[in-house]
Amino acid sequence: MYSYNHLHTHFLGSSLLSHPSSFPPYPHKNLINSPKKQEKRLLLCIQDSRTQLLECNNNNNNNPKFFRPNCQDQFSCVPISKILTKPISEENIDQDQEKDQDLWLTMKEEAQSDVNREPILSDYYFSLILSHNAIDTALANNLSMKLSDLSLPSGTLYDLFMSVLEGDQEIIGAVKDDLRAVKERDPACISYVQCFLKFKGFLACQAHRIAHKLWSQDRKVLAITIQNRVSEVFSADIHPGAKMGRGILLDHATGVVIGETAVIGNNVSILHNVTLGGTGKVSGDRHPKIGDGVLIGAATCILGNVRIGEGAKIGAGSVVLRDVPARTTAVGNPAKLIGGKENPVKLDKIPGLTMDHTSDISEWSDYLCLKDMRWVWGGKKRGLDYFWDIYAELHIFDLIYFLSYAIVRFPFVREQKTSNRVASDLDNEQNKRPSMDLTFQILFTFLFTLLIIKLLRRPKIGRPVPNLPPGPRKLPLIGNILDVAGPHPHRILGDLARKYGPLMHLQLGENSTIVASSAETAKEVMKTHDVNFANRPFLLAADVIAYKSTNIMFSPYGAYWRQLRRICNTELLSAKHVQSLRPIREQEVSGLVTAVCARSGSPFNLSERIYALTYGITARSMFGKKVKHQEALISLIDEAIVLSGGFSLTDLYPSSKAIAYLSGFRPKLEKIHRRIDEVLDDIIEEHRAREVGDVDGNHLLVDALLKVQEQDDLEVPLTMDNLKAIILDVLSAGSDTSSTVIEWAMSELLKNPSIMERVQTEIRQVFSTKTTVDETGIESLNFLKAVIKETLRLHPPAPLMLPMENSERCEINGYEIPVKTKVVVNAWVIGRDPNHWTDPERFQPERFLDSSIDFRGLNFEYIPFGAGRRICPGISFGLANLELPLASLLYHFDWKPAGGSGKPEDLDMTEAFGATVKRKNGLNLIATVRCPPA
Repeated sequence: MYSYNHLHTHFLGSSLLSHPSSFPPYPHKNLINSPKKQEKRLLLCIQDSRTQLLECNNNNNNNPKFFRPNCQDQFSCVPISKILTKPISEENIDQDQEKDQDLWLTMKEEAQSDVNREPILSDYYFSLILSHNAIDTALANNLSMKLSDLSLPSGTLYDLFMSVLEGDQEIIGAVKDDLRAVKERDPACISYVQCFLKFKGFLACQAHRIAHKLWSQDRKVLAITIQNRVSEVFSADIHPGAKMGRGILLDHATGVVIGETAVIGNNVSILHNVTLGGTGKVSGDRHPKIGDGVLIGAATCILGNVRIGEGAKIGAGSVVLRDVPARTTAVGNPAKLIGGKENPVKLDKIPGLTMDHTSDISEWSDYLCLKDMRWVWGGKKRGLDYFWDIYAELHIFDLIYFLSYAIVRFPFVREQKTSNRVASDLDNEQNKRPSMDLTFQILFTFLFTLLIIKLLRRPKIGRPVPNLPPGPRKLPLIGNILDVAGPHPHRILGDLARKYGPLMHLQLGENSTIVASSAETAKEVMKTHDVNFANRPFLLAADVIAYKSTNIMFSPYGAYWRQLRRICNTELLSAKHVQSLRPIREQEVSGLVTAVCARSGSPFNLSERIYALTYGITARSMFGKKVKHQEALISLIDEAIVLSGGFSLTDLYPSSKAIAYLSGFRPKLEKIHRRIDEVLDDIIEEHRAREVGDVDGNHLLVDALLKVQEQDDLEVPLTMDNLKAIILDVLSAGSDTSSTVIEWAMSELLKNPSIMERVQTEIRQVFSTKTTVDETGIESLNFLKAVIKETLRLHPPAPLMLPMENSERCEINGYEIPVKTKVVVNAWVIGRDPNHWTDPERFQPERFLDSSIDFRGLNFEYIPFGAGRRICPGISFGLANLELPLASLLYHFDWKPAGGSGKPEDLDMTEAFGATVKRKNGLNLIATVRCPPA
């Protein structure tokens, strides 16, 4: 890159410094040959009173102020009426040229004045301003110096820029109008020459004009190259396809993003961190259209093909998703009009010129204003209630931060690569928490404030109080959050149920929640009132990760959910389809046995092996052969499961949207979702690129989904996002639950050696004539099936079943359940209820040998997979993924714990609560080969 010192040295030995008039107007002209000029010159989207509009029959251009960019857009975006009102004459052209020449002379005078004040800058000003005869060569030189690097020499860029600027009066005129705009509107601009040389917003805008000209000449590679350098140097990312008028002010320019089909009118002022973007993957005309004289405040997002009318003002930090009428002000997220939609406040002046950010603030009644001594919100008077709501919310944020350790967000810590980073982040957060003394000071202040609020906001007289089930005393605003805080919520809720009964009411933040903790109450919810409780409440993690909750687990009850259920039962997870995937399971389990044989006699983490196995089976069942991004997808799903586990503050206070951002929860979810979406796109495309069909004669799950999508008789069409949500559902639920059950089954067998010996004897007798276990003999392993059932009783993968929500008011056991109450069934407590189970805490598989109790949802004392309409649709798939691996591990190997005393009773059985309840510590074991595989 050329530096100022470099230039000084370059010319030091020549006569040029002593004879400025002999300085070449184009310093780099002789370095390389100029590219051949384009014969066809396309006009930029700028106002030029010297240029008539071309005639065009394109229907997309009917609106004179906003038009859709396309290949026929070879004219100015200024309305015809405005141009025709100013006659084009030689006199007008001469006046404009004289005015432009005066600007360049003014800049040279400013440069000379700066040199007189600071002689040390003489070489600097001479090379960049004083040695040039016109503004075009100076601009080309300045931009080439700033945008050059080792691979793009300044000489190359200079010639390129001059090939665009030389003789193009439209661009040069726009450059000068931009200069005047910055000087007039930016109080930090002390002179034209300072703006020209140093203001990166101005320079980014001019570099874009050059890139846009190249783009319109179909020299898109060059245009994008310039855009890339502008983004790196000036921190402004303006697509070369975007169209700009004259008199543009990009104040600071840092973080400005402008999309390809955006159109910006004349005299527009845009502050830093503004985005004029699209709303997704939609192609075509997808970016905003900004009218003349618009002022866009800092950190504003205007998304989609929306129109901002002439003279409109967009407040800082706003998110605009709809059209904004001319001469109005929009603020907020999402943005709303000041004064309301029906009668918005009209601006008298052009904000893009005045730069007035705060006028008419008293009229901002759509947000918060004092009127007749009453607070107004959205036009509905609520007295002082809203004031206290805000006051309380601010203190809630304090409590959320300082009592963060007490809120239940304890994801499990696995000894595996995919979760270590997440666990490390959580440990770092714990180390940053404030001292207990400070915590209790904040808590005292918070509770005192709540007391005042409660006194000022007494309940209305005569308001009916519902007859809710009993429960612990509720604190203001936070309710019973602290009552359930702890590492094992299912156990805490079990203790509370013993005190308050099997149907208990909790107030968790803003959520009225019922907890069912007995077979009888579970039956009321999932059978008697099955349809009423078939809905799911809104959960942020499910909404973000699962494509707006369009997966099987979280989609709302209705036609779409019934269709998904039917697809699962008949196409994806039917017994016949699951059986067709048998070769995949046997191949993956064979790989596990081989890996364990290699570690025979040495300690290793079986949890990691099981985890990889179940994900491998599920992924191959879905996609066939191992796909390119499978490992990345497994890691991302693991992170999503960690973030989804436990109680989220965002879901506890759904009306306080800011919590999702203040806590960083939503940004984390969105980041993971974007990465998952990219990986799934790649996987599906890779799968489609291969021959669609089967592997070893087995129809894959993704093939089945794609076939279903093409069916004509679908009640609700399936989009690609719907398919990805289903794929994600099967991958997470089908893998995580199976690995959890195998892990707990091995743990219980290790603690009960006599039971392990009995089940091993059964398996080895059934497969005595074979060298490996296959699925043909699994049905004969009755005691193994009893072991699995007993494991599910003591360790249901999801001890707190997914929450349900009633769509209508109802009564259960004489208690009123108001509409939209969340209901949670504690399957862990029900499975250990002494009213239904003898010696419930003991691991005793024999209890299932002569029993008709099953997990298909008919016996409500045993519901590890749920019951009713929302019962897990993948029971057959999940059982197949855990029966064969468990049987193979017990057939081929004898097991003992690694480390510690080695005694079965000393085996650590500590739980870690999350989306599923796993072992807190991995299962480290030593395997001894008993029946070698073939």
